[in-house]
Amino acid sequence: MELLLGFGSENGQGGCVLPTEPLTEVCALGLDIVLDLYPPESAAAVAPGSS
Repeated sequence: MELLLGFGSENGQGGCVLPTEPLTEVCALGLDIVLDLYPPESAAAVAPGSS
């Protein structure tokens, strides 16, 4: 089993905190933690009229 965490930001700034206690519990279960980080698209890459 894997625990997947994703994060995306419209302005490129942001973050998260993974507290020690939940991380310890996840590790005790033998689970992997995968962080998928998606940078914001540049204004040039976004087609006009798209939202």
